[in-house]
Amino acid sequence: MPEPCPFQPLETSRLVLRLACPADAGEIAALVDGEVAAMTATWFSPMPEKEVRNRLERAEADLPQGGALSLVPALKQVESGHPAGSIVGWVRIGPDREKPGTISLGYWTGAPFRRRGYIEEAVRAALPAAARHFGTDRIEAGALLRNPASLTLLGKLGMVATEERASYSSARNISEICRFFEWRLPAEAAEAQAARPA
Repeated sequence: MPEPCPFQPLETSRLVLRLACPADAGEIAALVDGEVAAMTATWFSPMPEKEVRNRLERAEADLPQGGALSLVPALKQVESGHPAGSIVGWVRIGPDREKPGTISLGYWTGAPFRRRGYIEEAVRAALPAAARHFGTDRIEAGALLRNPASLTLLGKLGMVATEERASYSSARNISEICRFFEWRLPAEAAEAQAARPA
């Protein structure tokens, strides 16, 4: 059995952001559509539930050894006919697969929940919590140049563009140019984090 993770669920005005677990596989798989597959590096469509479950089991096992936080934002209450507890998307924050020593952010939103601000709300809460979890003051995120919605979102989150470079998509077996952004923990919070005993 994996050891318990100290990361605790986060609440926003509309969401609970918690660690994903293998039992979420079916619901997550159902949300992975063509748009998710086209705009992310490792998700493809259709995504079999078994593949999602395998990913979640690996993430759960890796977490105690410093693995990524695989998070699902879920509705706190009924909204637009969707019951409380419905998963609206995916947020991953953890060691970068291409850039060792970097903590990176990835995310997507399921089709029924797009253009409602859910993922912005979730990521805004997740960034400082993940920075504390990994003991870092900066987190990187990238978006394809052909994904203006994501480029805009990263700017709204206060992230600063740093560079453009090719990034490999294992799902599509292709490298594409992404614009990368950096989020920094506010100075006061970073000083408090540095002063915290290891």
